[in-house]
Amino acid sequence: MKMKRKKNCFSKIDFKRFRGFLVLIILLLGFNVQGQIANIELVTPSAASEAGAVGGQFRVYLTGFYLAGARTINYTVTGTANPNGTAANASDYNALPISVTIPSGGSEAFINVAGIVDDNLVEGTETIIVTLNNGINYTPALGATSSATLSIAD
Repeated sequence: MKMKRKKNCFSKIDFKRFRGFLVLIILLLGFNVQGQIANIELVTPSAASEAGAVGGQFRVYLTGFYLAGARTINYTVTGTANPNGTAANASDYNALPISVTIPSGGSEAFINVAGIVDDNLVEGTETIIVTLNNGINYTPALGATSSATLSIAD
Protein backbone atom coordinates (compact mmCIF):
# COMPACT_ATOMS: atom_id res chain seq x y z
CA MET A 1 0.00 0.00 0.00
CA LYS A 2 1.45 3.32 -1.10
CA MET A 3 1.04 6.23 1.31
CA LYS A 4 0.14 9.59 -0.04
CA ARG A 5 2.47 12.43 0.85
CA LYS A 6 0.87 15.37 2.60
CA LYS A 7 1.30 18.69 0.87
CA ASN A 8 2.35 21.77 2.77
CA CYS A 9 3.21 25.34 1.89
CA PHE A 10 6.76 24.32 0.97
CA SER A 11 5.87 21.42 -1.29
CA LYS A 12 5.67 23.62 -4.40
CA ILE A 13 8.88 25.61 -3.83
CA ASP A 14 11.81 24.58 -6.00
CA PHE A 15 14.70 25.18 -3.61
CA LYS A 16 17.25 24.43 -6.33
CA ARG A 17 16.10 27.57 -8.14
CA PHE A 18 16.63 29.72 -5.03
CA ARG A 19 20.03 28.29 -4.05
CA GLY A 20 21.97 30.97 -5.99
CA PHE A 21 19.78 33.71 -4.54
CA LEU A 22 20.35 32.44 -1.00
CA VAL A 23 24.13 32.30 -1.54
CA LEU A 24 24.05 35.89 -2.84
CA ILE A 25 22.13 37.08 0.23
CA ILE A 26 24.64 35.39 2.55
CA LEU A 27 27.56 36.99 0.69
CA LEU A 28 25.93 40.43 0.80
CA LEU A 29 25.43 40.12 4.54
CA GLY A 30 29.10 39.29 4.89
CA PHE A 31 28.36 36.23 7.02
CA ASN A 32 27.59 38.64 9.84
CA VAL A 33 24.70 37.04 11.67
CA GLN A 34 24.54 39.95 14.09
CA GLY A 35 23.64 42.40 11.37
CA GLN A 36 26.12 45.21 11.06
CA ILE A 37 29.87 45.68 11.07
CA ALA A 38 31.33 48.50 13.18
CA ASN A 39 34.34 50.42 11.87
CA ILE A 40 36.42 53.29 13.26
CA GLU A 41 38.67 55.89 11.67
CA LEU A 42 40.50 59.01 12.71
CA VAL A 43 38.74 62.07 11.26
CA THR A 44 40.88 65.00 12.39
CA PRO A 45 44.62 65.37 11.96
CA SER A 46 46.61 62.28 12.84
CA ALA A 47 48.58 64.41 15.29
CA ALA A 48 46.87 66.42 17.99
CA SER A 49 49.06 68.78 19.97
CA GLU A 50 49.60 69.88 23.53
CA ALA A 51 50.66 73.26 22.14
CA GLY A 52 47.42 75.14 21.62
CA ALA A 53 45.41 72.22 23.05
CA VAL A 54 44.43 70.81 19.65
CA GLY A 55 42.18 67.78 20.12
CA GLY A 56 41.08 65.01 17.80
CA GLN A 57 38.01 63.13 16.61
CA PHE A 58 37.25 59.50 15.81
CA ARG A 59 34.37 58.46 13.52
CA VAL A 60 32.55 55.19 14.30
CA TYR A 61 30.39 53.95 11.43
CA LEU A 62 28.35 50.90 10.48
CA THR A 63 28.30 48.83 7.31
CA GLY A 64 26.11 45.86 6.44
CA PHE A 65 22.37 45.55 6.33
CA TYR A 66 20.33 48.01 8.37
CA LEU A 67 18.71 47.00 11.63
CA ALA A 68 16.20 49.42 13.13
CA GLY A 69 16.99 51.22 16.35
CA ALA A 70 19.95 52.94 17.92
CA ARG A 71 23.23 51.04 18.29
CA THR A 72 25.58 51.44 21.23
CA ILE A 73 29.12 50.65 20.14
CA ASN A 74 31.51 49.69 22.95
CA TYR A 75 35.22 50.37 22.79
CA THR A 76 38.42 50.26 24.81
CA VAL A 77 40.84 53.18 25.14
CA THR A 78 44.55 52.46 25.48
CA GLY A 79 47.78 54.19 24.53
CA THR A 80 50.55 56.13 26.20
CA ALA A 81 48.58 59.32 26.93
CA ASN A 82 46.90 59.58 30.34
CA PRO A 83 43.23 60.54 30.65
CA ASN A 84 42.23 62.74 33.58
CA GLY A 85 40.87 60.85 36.56
CA THR A 86 43.71 58.27 36.50
CA ALA A 87 46.46 57.76 39.03
CA ALA A 88 49.04 59.05 36.54
CA ASN A 89 51.17 62.06 37.46
CA ALA A 90 49.69 64.26 34.74
CA SER A 91 46.58 64.19 32.58
CA ASP A 92 46.93 64.60 28.84
CA TYR A 93 43.23 64.71 27.81
CA ASN A 94 39.68 64.41 29.13
CA ALA A 95 38.75 60.76 29.71
CA LEU A 96 36.56 59.22 27.00
CA PRO A 97 33.34 57.31 27.71
CA ILE A 98 33.36 53.53 27.10
CA SER A 99 30.78 53.64 24.31
CA VAL A 100 29.22 55.80 21.62
CA THR A 101 25.61 55.62 20.39
CA ILE A 102 24.68 55.70 16.73
CA PRO A 103 21.11 57.03 16.61
CA SER A 104 18.23 55.17 15.00
CA GLY A 105 18.32 55.73 11.26
CA GLY A 106 21.93 56.90 11.44
CA SER A 107 25.10 55.17 10.36
CA GLU A 108 27.79 57.07 12.27
CA ALA A 109 28.74 58.78 15.52
CA PHE A 110 31.80 60.68 16.67
CA ILE A 111 34.13 60.40 19.65
CA ASN A 112 35.67 63.77 20.48
CA VAL A 113 39.02 63.95 22.23
CA ALA A 114 39.01 67.22 24.15
CA GLY A 115 40.87 68.82 27.00
CA ILE A 116 44.35 68.24 25.58
CA VAL A 117 46.63 69.62 28.28
CA ASP A 118 50.08 71.12 27.88
CA ASP A 119 51.56 69.59 31.01
CA ASN A 120 55.03 71.16 30.53
CA LEU A 121 56.62 67.71 30.72
CA VAL A 122 58.95 66.50 27.97
CA GLU A 123 57.26 63.23 27.03
CA GLY A 124 57.61 62.91 23.30
CA THR A 125 54.62 61.90 21.19
CA GLU A 126 51.88 60.10 23.10
CA THR A 127 48.99 58.04 21.70
CA ILE A 128 45.30 57.44 22.27
CA ILE A 129 44.17 54.14 20.73
CA VAL A 130 40.44 53.37 20.44
CA THR A 131 39.61 49.71 19.72
CA LEU A 132 36.07 48.50 19.05
CA ASN A 133 34.71 45.68 21.22
CA ASN A 134 32.10 43.03 20.45
CA GLY A 135 28.54 44.08 21.13
CA ILE A 136 24.87 43.38 20.61
CA ASN A 137 23.69 43.51 16.97
CA TYR A 138 27.10 44.42 15.55
CA THR A 139 30.52 42.90 15.04
CA PRO A 140 33.77 44.91 14.99
CA ALA A 141 35.47 45.01 11.62
CA LEU A 142 38.48 42.80 11.08
CA GLY A 143 41.85 44.42 10.53
CA ALA A 144 42.70 48.07 10.16
CA THR A 145 39.21 49.52 10.71
CA SER A 146 38.70 47.92 14.14
CA SER A 147 40.99 50.45 15.86
CA ALA A 148 42.37 53.93 15.25
CA THR A 149 45.20 55.91 16.80
CA LEU A 150 45.48 59.60 17.60
CA SER A 151 49.00 60.89 18.27
CA ILE A 152 49.50 63.86 20.61
CA ALA A 153 52.64 65.84 19.86
CA ASP A 154 54.39 67.24 22.89
